[in-house]
This record gives sequence, structure tokens and C-alpha cells, in this order.
Amino acid sequence: MKGECEATDQAMKTQQDALAAAEAGLAAAKQRVEAADAERQELEKTREDFASVRTELWEPLKASELQKSWQERNRKVKQLMEKFQAIGVEPSLLEAAAMALKMKADARGEFALVAVACAEEAYAKHMEALTQRVDNFGAELSTRAAAVTEAEAVVRKEHEAVNAAMEASCAAQNTWVEETDVHAAHEAKMKAYEPTAAELQEKIAAARVELAHLEVVVGTFDSLKCNKTSEPVDAAAAPVSAMVTE
Repeated sequence: MKGECEATDQAMKTQQDALAAAEAGLAAAKQRVEAADAERQELEKTREDFASVRTELWEPLKASELQKSWQERNRKVKQLMEKFQAIGVEPSLLEAAAMALKMKADARGEFALVAVACAEEAYAKHMEALTQRVDNFGAELSTRAAAVTEAEAVVRKEHEAVNAAMEASCAAQNTWVEETDVHAAHEAKMKAYEPTAAELQEKIAAARVELAHLEVVVGTFDSLKCNKTSEPVDAAAAPVSAMVTE
């Protein structure tokens, strides 16, 4: 029974660990829902930022509107290339696009025009992806809310399993305690009986000694009795024998 008690206790601890993991999952799911609004705002801000870069940097540089101040033009080109680098444009295209944008629009050769077109295409794809992410964020919110609902169901299930495991453990412990109490009570009775048992053993031993003594006395008495009974018979026989002889 002790082994069963330990097994149910271990099962309860295992279920408690599973419940803790489920509760951690639920907390994480709720945090993702709470963070969704901030993420959407950040996405919208990023999209607006890239849109302003297109208006303030890309279009003026592509149209060669900043050729009057080469320092200002080069500063704008550097800012634009940092944005291109952030979206993962290859270094070779960055270098070619930067050189092309520093030229006048009508002086750009075929290679420069291709570089500008490729850079513009990469930027447009990134803007499109940002727009889709913002537009699809409602679906993301639904997915996160569904994850919370699912996590709550898991937590309820684990709570029920923990309650069942606790009941089984308590039942096993109570049974073990009852059996232990019965055993302890029996041992206590036996221990309390030990002086009485010892006393009885002493009395039995004394009775045996007394019985042995009585057996000796009875044996002696029987022997003497037999001797006394035989003596008169022998005395009476003597005259009879004498009379026969005469």
C-alpha cells in the first residue's frame, strides 16, 4: 500500500507539472493578443515611413531633382541606400543604384537604368508586403484569439486531471494511514500483553515444577502402598505352609 501511495503522489506531481505548462502557454497566448495592437501600430508606422522615403528620397533622386547640391544629393542617396539595405537588397545592386542616382536622369546608361529599375522593383515589393501584413492583421488577431481559447481548454482539462490525481492520492494516503493505525494498534496491544505473557510463562513453568514434584510424591506413595499390601499376605501364608507340612 505504501508503494501505491507513492505512485499516486508521483502521478499527482506529474499532472501538476502539466498544469503549470498549460498555464504558461495560456499566459503566453494572452500576451500575444495584448501585444497585437502595438504590433499593428508598428507595422502601420513602418509602412508610412517607407512610403515617406519613397516620396522624399526615391522620387526626387530618380528624377535628378537634387543635382544642384551634390552634398545634399549624396546625403539623400546614403539615407535611401540604408533603407534598401534594411529590406535586404543585395550589396551589388545597392552600389549600382547609388551610382545611378547620383547621375542626371538623362545621362544614365542602360546599366544604370537597369539598376534603378531593379531597386525600384525591390522597394515596391517590400511596400506591397507591408501593406498586406497590415491588411491581414485582422486574421492574425483572430488566430491569436483562437489560440487563447484553445489554451484555456487545455488548462481546464489539466485542472480536472490534477483534481482527479489529488483525490486518488488522498484516498491512497488515507487507506495507508488507516492500515498503519491498525498495525500500530495491534503492535501496541501485543507490547502491552508482553508483561502478562511473561507472567503466564513463569506461572506455567512453576506449575510444571509443581506437577513434576507431585508426580514424584504420587509415585513414592504408590510404591509404599504396594509394599504394605504385600506384607500381610506373606505372614498369613506361613502358618498354612506349616500346617500342610505337618
